Amino acid sequence: MVGLLLIGFGMLIMALPELFAFLAAAVFFIAGVACAITALKIFWAQRRFNKQMSHDHDDAYRENVVIHRDDFRNL
Repeated sequence: MVGLLLIGFGMLIMALPELFAFLAAAVFFIAGVACAITALKIFWAQRRFNKQMSHDHDDAYRENVVIHRDDFRNL
């Protein structure tokens, strides 16, 4: 039964190759547009996140913080 369906589907593709080529191209085009939209959403979210983080740390000052640079030179 499945073999007959596959043969019938193969015959349809053989009879109407332009239609199936158009359908395949449409699927890839829609997938490409969806990827581009997702990329723009990620870019926009990252840009908003970076702006928010830069505004939060403009006047950052921390008390009792010492950076020890020479501690690891003798290892």
